[in-house]
Amino acid sequence: MPIYDQSYRPYRGLFSSHATRWWTIARTGVFQFLRRRLFLVFITLTFMPPIVLGFMIYATHQFPDQTLVKVDAEFFRRMMEIQTVWFLLLGIYPGTGLISNDLKSNAIQLYLSKPLTKVDYVLGKFATLATFLLGVTLVPGILLFLLELGFSSDSKFLMAYWWIPLALAGYATCAAISWGLIVLALSSMSRNSRYVGTLLVSFAFFTSGFAQFARGVFNRDGVIVISALDSLKLLSYVFFGGTSEYGNHAFGAAVTLLLMSAASIMILRARVRAVEVVT
Repeated sequence: MPIYDQSYRPYRGLFSSHATRWWTIARTGVFQFLRRRLFLVFITLTFMPPIVLGFMIYATHQFPDQTLVKVDAEFFRRMMEIQTVWFLLLGIYPGTGLISNDLKSNAIQLYLSKPLTKVDYVLGKFATLATFLLGVTLVPGILLFLLELGFSSDSKFLMAYWWIPLALAGYATCAAISWGLIVLALSSMSRNSRYVGTLLVSFAFFTSGFAQFARGVFNRDGVIVISALDSLKLLSYVFFGGTSEYGNHAFGAAVTLLLMSAASIMILRARVRAVEVVT
């Protein structure tokens, strides 16, 4: 009768750096959604406004007598404002199910039983959502900037607006961080992703409606920063300059988003646990 060695067998494979372990979760999540045809159709639709703006840039240079659009800082600010409208839909899908589905299947305990920390798990889920948020804002913004730069016959545009790529990256990153944390925090509050989607829509429209109501009652434009979506729009003026229809309240919008992000981090710390507490 053969006797097999039952002693402990150590792992002899390669170890990845702990600092990059979150990337495995992010990469898997991104490719998981990119394999879905319906999601690819949706992502294609998000690029329709930039494509239209690109044709307008092309037509402006082909027919100089008919200036369809003036490509300046306000042009890129308005483009980013248009693209952030997609944030709500991206928050619903795929954002709402990123953590809630793991709560439903008790997968968080499986994740954290591996050499992963809560920070690795949350960072991986956040990077999944942030990839798509940056994809609909930063990517088309940079492409439009390069398109205008390619059609320019001299260096005047580059000399005047060399800072636009930095503004695009700064605004897109800040918007993605704040909105991504809000979505993940709401996603961690329920096992039902549909309920989370309803909660996200309610949060967006309630804060917007309440801000408009308070603005009418108190006759103060500054209360508009109560709205998360309006605060995202106001934040664009910090990076691209100018003044909104509500006045110069970009700093207040930045503070509001910072507070919402801090509250979201606190919720994530409380909800993402290796052991589920049943009450």
